[in-house]
Amino acid sequence: MESIVEKYDPNKVFLTKGAKTRHRSILQGLECLKSILQLDKCEKDPVVIIHDGVRPFVDEKTILDVIDNTTQYKAVGVVR
Repeated sequence: MESIVEKYDPNKVFLTKGAKTRHRSILQGLECLKSILQLDKCEKDPVVIIHDGVRPFVDEKTILDVIDNTTQYKAVGVVR
């Protein structure tokens, strides 16, 4: 995974190790992100996209739809 991230934009993708539960893995990821970014200095609200490794083949349209919908809703989830 790290070699794939390096190929694209390593400044926009952060990898963390998973935990025993999905909830804890998400929490670890958010804590990692908080420690890396200076969220209080962001000009606008950041958008954080969480994608689990169990379903690695998400299409671009789904990702863009999630980002677009964050302007209307505070949280967006994808269900298939």
